Amino acid sequence: MRTQSRPLGGHSSVSRLFLAVIFPRQPSCAPSTRAAYGKLASHGGRLAHSVISLNGCLNVEELSSLPDEEFIAVLTAISGIGPWTAKGALLIALQREDVVLPGDQALRKAVQSEYQLDHLPSQQEVVTIADKWRPYRSLATSYLFSAAPSAAFS
Repeated sequence: MRTQSRPLGGHSSVSRLFLAVIFPRQPSCAPSTRAAYGKLASHGGRLAHSVISLNGCLNVEELSSLPDEEFIAVLTAISGIGPWTAKGALLIALQREDVVLPGDQALRKAVQSEYQLDHLPSQQEVVTIADKWRPYRSLATSYLFSAAPSAAFS
């Protein structure tokens, strides 16, 4: 099943800012950026080649149309981008409906508080709990972030 996403024009200004930070939109990417994406293309196979344009920059439109798992795989192949950033881009910038960030400390604290756990849940525990929220894990994650006590963000 292919995950749907909104076209880039439908994103809020916050989403566009997030995309701009992750995917710099310049007439030509900086040499260091082109080099990093070139390295990704040389090791990433067919999928990486499909999201890297001829000038060596990421093709944001193509990348944003990928299913969640492929999107995460392409982004995490870039040095310095991990699962938290990739999933955050899916959740915030692309507004995908079924994303959870189990490694996010604030989310783990919010789950602990809302589920009245006597311990900070592990990432796997968050994944297990969040499985009940399918197919709207993004909505539940957002609610937990907004309902989290301010201590969760420190």
